[in-house]
Amino acid sequence: MNTQLHPIDFENWDRRQYFYYFTEMLPTGFNLNIEIDITKAHQKIKAAGKKFFPAYLYLTAKLITEQSEFRVAKTADKLGFMRFYTPPMPVFTRMTKRCRTCGQNLIRILKAFIKTT
Repeated sequence: MNTQLHPIDFENWDRRQYFYYFTEMLPTGFNLNIEIDITKAHQKIKAAGKKFFPAYLYLTAKLITEQSEFRVAKTADKLGFMRFYTPPMPVFTRMTKRCRTCGQNLIRILKAFIKTT
């Protein structure tokens, strides 16, 4: 699990003004929805005999981790970034038919899944 926060020098950080504005002056959140064509990725994954959803989770988490702005965190009044981001994912269990959040070992498991393709 990613628990180490790497400090950001707020005074010299190039995103300082944006961070201050959207956390202090106008606290806000956002959602982003885009349409992308996943046909080729889907075909390649299926041709390898793999399930699409785990591959989708891995690729999504990998792309989020590559975007440094998505890894910024504030804990105990310290601003920093995580080396990587493991997003929590809902997982429905067959036995209970309930949803639980999984994320701690997700990247490791999905990496192993992808390497077998």
